[in-house]
Amino acid sequence: MFSFRSNKKAKASNHAEITLSNALKLQLIFIQLLNLSALMTELALWFISLSLLCLLWQLAISLQYMAKPANWVKILVSIVGCLLLVISAKHLGLLLGMVHLLCLAYLLKPFELRYRKDFYQLVVQGLFILATAFIFTQSIYFTVVIFCLLILNLAWLLNYFSKDNHLTTHIKQTAKLLLQSLPLAIVLFIFMPKLSPLWHVPLANSAKTGLSDEVTIGDISRLALSNELAFRVEFTETTPSYRQMYWRAIVLDQFDGTTWRRSKKSKQDLIEPEQSVQNIDISTPQLSYQVIAEPSFQRWLYALDVAKLEDVKQNKVVFQLKDRTILSREKIAQPLSYSVTSLIGNPPALLSTKEIHNKYLAINPNTNPLLVEFGKQLKSKYADNKQLIEQVLTTFRQENYRYTLNPPILTNNSLDEFYFDTKAGFCEHYASSFTFLMRAAGIPSRMVLGYLGGQYNSQGNYFSVLQRDAHAWSEVWLENEGWVRVDPTASVEPSRVEQGFSQQLLLEKQSLSNNFDVYNYFSGFWLSQLLLQFEALDYLWTKLVINFTQEKQSQLFTSWFGENFDLATVLVISATLFMVAITFWLRQWWGRINTRAPRWIYYYQQIHKKLTQIGLKKGHEQIENNFVKQIADFDVHLAKDYQQLMSSFQSIAYQRNSPEKQARLITQMKTQFQRFNKRIHSSMIKNKKNS
Repeated sequence: MFSFRSNKKAKASNHAEITLSNALKLQLIFIQLLNLSALMTELALWFISLSLLCLLWQLAISLQYMAKPANWVKILVSIVGCLLLVISAKHLGLLLGMVHLLCLAYLLKPFELRYRKDFYQLVVQGLFILATAFIFTQSIYFTVVIFCLLILNLAWLLNYFSKDNHLTTHIKQTAKLLLQSLPLAIVLFIFMPKLSPLWHVPLANSAKTGLSDEVTIGDISRLALSNELAFRVEFTETTPSYRQMYWRAIVLDQFDGTTWRRSKKSKQDLIEPEQSVQNIDISTPQLSYQVIAEPSFQRWLYALDVAKLEDVKQNKVVFQLKDRTILSREKIAQPLSYSVTSLIGNPPALLSTKEIHNKYLAINPNTNPLLVEFGKQLKSKYADNKQLIEQVLTTFRQENYRYTLNPPILTNNSLDEFYFDTKAGFCEHYASSFTFLMRAAGIPSRMVLGYLGGQYNSQGNYFSVLQRDAHAWSEVWLENEGWVRVDPTASVEPSRVEQGFSQQLLLEKQSLSNNFDVYNYFSGFWLSQLLLQFEALDYLWTKLVINFTQEKQSQLFTSWFGENFDLATVLVISATLFMVAITFWLRQWWGRINTRAPRWIYYYQQIHKKLTQIGLKKGHEQIENNFVKQIADFDVHLAKDYQQLMSSFQSIAYQRNSPEKQARLITQMKTQFQRFNKRIHSSMIKNKKNS
C-alpha cells in the first residue's frame, strides 16, 4: 500500500506543470550551446546552422520578442529536421545519424517544456550528449572540458530546485560533490572487471586523416602543413637515430601515370606470426617499443622495418602483410596501443616470386615517355643494378634539384616535367619519379608511404610523430638482398633525413598554412617546455587510462598480489567493496529511519491524510465528536473504525503504560489502521459507483 501511494505521488509529481524563470531559460540556452559544441567537429554544417536558429528562436521567446510556437509549427520543424537527417543518412552513417537525431531532440525539447517529466528528460539528454562526445575524443584536455560542462549541467539542475538562484553558488557546490566522488570513481575504475562490451558501437563516417592508399603528386606536401598528431612511440631500451626512424605504413605498387595506388590484398598476402622473421638475421640489433596510434579512420598501423607484432591492446584483430605493412581489420576510430619488436638493418620484405617481380615492373609506356626512354638508356649502360641506382641518386645530388613544399605546378602531374624541367618538389616527387625510372630500367621497385622521424618529448620520454612528418620513399629489389630501401630525398636534402624539417621548410610551412599553429606561438623556452609538459600529461592519460584494458588490469593485479591472482579474485574484491559500500549506506539509512516519528504517530497522520483525500478534513478547532459525526454521515462503519483508532492513539499518547502494554497498544493500532485502510478504500469505490 505504501509503495502504491509512493508511485502515485511520484507520477503526479512528474505530471505537475513546470515554469522556468527567465534567468533559468537564458542559462538553459547557454548550456545547450556548450553541450552541442562538444560534438561540433562531428556535426554537419547544415545541422550547426539549424542549431543556431533554434537557440536564437528560444532566446527570442525568453526575451518575449516572440510568442511560443503553436503545435503545428513544432511538428513542422521536427519533420523538416528528420527529413534532412534522412537525406544525409548515407553520408553521415549509422552512428553520426543517431548522434544528430539525439541532438535534434535536445534542441527541440525546450519548445515543449511543460511538465516536470519534460524537464528531467531535457537534463538527461544534455548529460547523454556529453557522454556521447567521448566516442570521438578521449584526450585529457577534452575530459577536463566535459567535466566542467557536467558541473554546469548539474548546477543548473540544482539551481531550479533551490531557493538560492545564484548559479555560481551551485557551481561551487556541484564541483565539490563531484570532486568528493572522484576517489570512489578511481577505485571502481581500477578494481571493476574490464569485461568485453555486450555490443559494438558502429563506426562513424568521420573524415579520414593522415596518409591515403593512393597518392598523386602534391598530396604529401599538403599533408606536411598539418601539425596533427599521428601516433606516439615509447622505446623500451635502445632509441634509434633519427635517420633510422622510417615508420612504414603503406606500400603502393600500381601506377597509372599520375597516381600511385595500393593493390587489393587477399589471404595469400598475409603472413603468419611464425613467418614474420623468416629469412631474417635475428642476430641484428633489435628495438622494442610501444605505439599508440591516434584515430585516423584508416586501417593501417605504423612500425619500423622489420617489424614483429608482440601484443595488440583493446582486443583488436591486426594482420601483417608480406610487404611488411601492418593492417587492422577495423578502422582505427579510437587510440590503439600495440607493442612491436623491429630488427633494424634487414631487408623489409620476404622473398618474392617471379610473378610478383613482374607486378613491380609494370609501367604504362604511354605516360612519361622521356623517363621510359631514359630508363632504357640506363639499363643498357649499367649492367650492375647498384651502379645504376647510385647514378640516379648522384644526379639528384649534383644537379640543380631542389626540395620544397611549394613546387611549381606540373602539367597533368607529369614526372617527365619534374625530372627534366622543374627539378623542384617534395618527397613524393622524388620517390615517385625514382620508382618509375627504376621500373623503366628493369629493376622491380615500389613506393612506400609512412612517416620519418619524430619529435622527442623529454618530459614524457616518448616521440610524437605528426602528420607533417609524412614521407615517401622507394624500395628496389636486388638479387641476394631482397627489398632494399632507397630514399632519394637523402640525396637532395640530407638534413630532412638526418634531423627533420630544415629552417627553410619550416618557414615555407608557416607561410603556406592557413590554420592556427600553436607551435608558432610557443617559441620561448619556458613556453615550449610547458607545452611539452601538457603533451606528456596527455600521453600518460592515453597510456594509463584510455588504454587500461583487461590485460593491463590483470598485469597490475599480478604485480600487486602475485602470480596466482586471477579474475575470480578480482570479482571477490569487487563484490567485497560493493558490500562494504552497501553496508555503509544501509547503516546511514537505518540511522535516518530511527530518527523518524514513532509508528503510532505515523498511523495518526496517515488517517487524517486519507480522510482529507475524500473531502473529510478536520478543522483545527473542531471537536472530536463533531468530526466523528461528519465521518458517520459519509460512512457509519468508517466512523466506528476511526473512533477505535483514536481511542488507541489517546491511550498510547496520554496514559502511563508499561512497556508491555505500550507494545500491545501499538500492535492493536496497527491492526486497526490496516482495517481502516480497507474500509476507506471500499468506501471510495462505492462512492465512485454511486456518482
